[in-house]
Amino acid sequence: MKLKIGSGNETAIIVFSQLGAMLYAFIICFPVFGHLVPDFHCLKNTTDPCKCAEEDINFNFSTIQPSGLFLDNWDSLATELKLICDKESHNAMLISLGVFGEIFSIFLCGYISDTFGRRKSLIFYNCIFFLSVGAQFFGQGLAFFSAMRFFINFSGIALMLLAVLYGSEMASNKNFAYIIWALYYYSGTALAAVVAYFLPTWRAQMMVNLIISCIYFICLWLIPESSVFLVSRSRAGEKTKFFDTKPNKFYFLSIAILSFSMFSCNFVYFGLLWNGGALSSNPFLNVFYLGLLGTVGALLQKPLLNFISSIKIVAFSFYSCATVIFLAIMIGDEGWTSILCFFGFFWICLTYINTYDAAATFPVNNRSISCSICSFLARSANFTPLFMKYLSPKMQLGTLVIISAASASIYLILPFIPEEMPFFTMSEANKVYKETYFSGKKYSKARKTVELEKA
Repeated sequence: MKLKIGSGNETAIIVFSQLGAMLYAFIICFPVFGHLVPDFHCLKNTTDPCKCAEEDINFNFSTIQPSGLFLDNWDSLATELKLICDKESHNAMLISLGVFGEIFSIFLCGYISDTFGRRKSLIFYNCIFFLSVGAQFFGQGLAFFSAMRFFINFSGIALMLLAVLYGSEMASNKNFAYIIWALYYYSGTALAAVVAYFLPTWRAQMMVNLIISCIYFICLWLIPESSVFLVSRSRAGEKTKFFDTKPNKFYFLSIAILSFSMFSCNFVYFGLLWNGGALSSNPFLNVFYLGLLGTVGALLQKPLLNFISSIKIVAFSFYSCATVIFLAIMIGDEGWTSILCFFGFFWICLTYINTYDAAATFPVNNRSISCSICSFLARSANFTPLFMKYLSPKMQLGTLVIISAASASIYLILPFIPEEMPFFTMSEANKVYKETYFSGKKYSKARKTVELEKA
């Protein structure tokens, strides 16, 4: 039985719909631990026994043990005989394919969700995710795993973005939907580290993805279709242009600012993750700390958002991140740099509310394509930290300081971001947006005008 809109079901609807954020957290965290696929193609081109160490292959070590070496397991045997598969380069290639899958998906998910609905699109992408992960258990060869990695990221990013879009349309207050999304995403990051530590094989990690995907199927079956989409479908017979409301300078200004802010989030986040030092040399602890800090930050944001606008929180967080990283540069001590970089992680985690700001800012019938544009430009930041490795450590951190400070300053001039998402009809919503977003009037006054007209 599906949950109905209203009747106190809003919390359950938002909690069920945002689970896609946890799936995406698993997708981007597991590559950090290097467990994407089995090992293929040994460096010395041997055929057998070049198989996964996880297969627990039994050897009589006494018959093949080189003199002077004590080999007690398959790992040490493979290392000494140089049979280790070139797994590092495989992981790098698969990560790149995954990012390309995400960029390609961003172009399509807006159109698909506007055509078939938010809920059906979430189910569709969850099916692709489930089948792609499941197929890896039966696949053979690196080419097959590469194709599946493309589709896993292709569907994973769509689940995350459509969850944001659905939450912004179904929640009476976008901040509540964001908090639930953030808790899933950052707690999923911490959980991914725990799972990877206790279940180090790639098969076990893929199985966890399948279990969460199955749970998400149940959640998606229970939630209703987006009310905004249903209203838009009721107008399908009318003659409408691609942009019902003519874009003007405020529209393009918001596109530019939100795209740059989301780009900055990813740039600083991945820049700190890959290049900014670590509190521990253990990658499992690093990712766990990061997820824990993000979860704490999301919980702290809940009371803050009742009194402070999301624009001010994002700007303050960017400034704080820039300050912390600048202190790390000035101190210069490696230990303090690592600790301060983790505080930078904490502050940059608080800026991801700009994803929901994007969903709330744009006019109702332009929202999906507008969010796709911002998200596409933001995903390009995933590549940039890789080039930072050619810079000195201080130049790496200095780049993050400049990007953070610039984003904070620019974000403060955003013309319009509503905190509440009212259940207007499409025509009423357009009136509100025309009176605010496209003319610069305050949102509260425009909404009050429309409510008086309804009465």
